[in-house]
Amino acid sequence: MYWRGLILKVLYNGGITLDKSVDPKELAQTLQMIKPNLFDIPLARVGPEGDGGYWIPQDLSGIEHVFSPGCGGEWGFELALAENNSMQIHLCDEAKLWPECPFSIDDFWLSAHTGSDGVSLHDWVTQHAGDKSGDLLLQMDIEGAEYRVLLACPTETLQRFRVVVVEFHFMDRIHNRLAHDSIFRPVLAYMDSMFDIIHLNVNPVSSADSRSGESVFQTIEVTYLRKM
Repeated sequence: MYWRGLILKVLYNGGITLDKSVDPKELAQTLQMIKPNLFDIPLARVGPEGDGGYWIPQDLSGIEHVFSPGCGGEWGFELALAENNSMQIHLCDEAKLWPECPFSIDDFWLSAHTGSDGVSLHDWVTQHAGDKSGDLLLQMDIEGAEYRVLLACPTETLQRFRVVVVEFHFMDRIHNRLAHDSIFRPVLAYMDSMFDIIHLNVNPVSSADSRSGESVFQTIEVTYLRKM
């Protein structure tokens, strides 16, 4: 099994896969769901110039809570929001690693469901925002766990977020039929049903996979705005 996995990895890195691939036309349809479809929303870049800064709508009036899982020692985005707006900031990560953080950090990771391996997005939101009517903002960079976390989150909870900024990882694997059908398309369709994309940015250090004729970068940052 070790040698099989190693051989498959070497082949994959060389652009060769033994798994069933997605039909190019079907893949193109899926990728349409991550193309910006609102271009008249004024945007502002908030946070550091490099990694950790994001494009979000200029109008943040009415947003009361910011949820930012997986801070990873970088909170420039959240600090900028807190300085210019009256928002409550909520982070989650391994709190013991970041004692210098100016915000309190919930010492857990996000997971699809609350249990020994983490807390669900729904339960985390409920813990801090209860059932209040104010809008929320989500900035999520959790290294691949975003797919299961978003899919497991109830619609009524996700729709409380006016703005969602999410970093999608491993997007180059969307060419694989199993991954496309069970992970990527369901998540993108779920988000597309509730949000419009107002900005998409390719992570500058990520590589692209173009074997299907569609260039798919490994990591992308997407800014969503809740549909009216």
